[in-house]
Amino acid sequence: MIGCWVVFFIILFLGLMLGSPSKLISFYDTDGNICGYDAPVADYPYIYFPSFDENKLFTSICVSECPRSGDTEAYCHPTKKIPSCKDGDKIKGTTLKFSVYPTVLIQDRVCFPTDEMGDNSD
Repeated sequence: MIGCWVVFFIILFLGLMLGSPSKLISFYDTDGNICGYDAPVADYPYIYFPSFDENKLFTSICVSECPRSGDTEAYCHPTKKIPSCKDGDKIKGTTLKFSVYPTVLIQDRVCFPTDEMGDNSD
């Protein structure tokens, strides 16, 4: 039993020293790039979900900054599925359109919708 614990701590130590544990809690774009880590998206550390339906988690994109109120385009790295980050552009392979909405940065990783995007039925 003690041998198992020793092996466990050796593997844990090597993983922490030689690996990148922060990648375990990182987000991926639709091309499988890790936002802020992989070469094509190294300058795009935040994740943004540009659609609101049951497929929204499968249409993610890496952005360099979270969209704010009044923005009509997200500062993103285009992917095969999301070739353009302008409001209203089509997301390939779906009936969805790219939506730019005001967000705030949560946990230094996720662009989260703000309450500014509520309905405009005044």
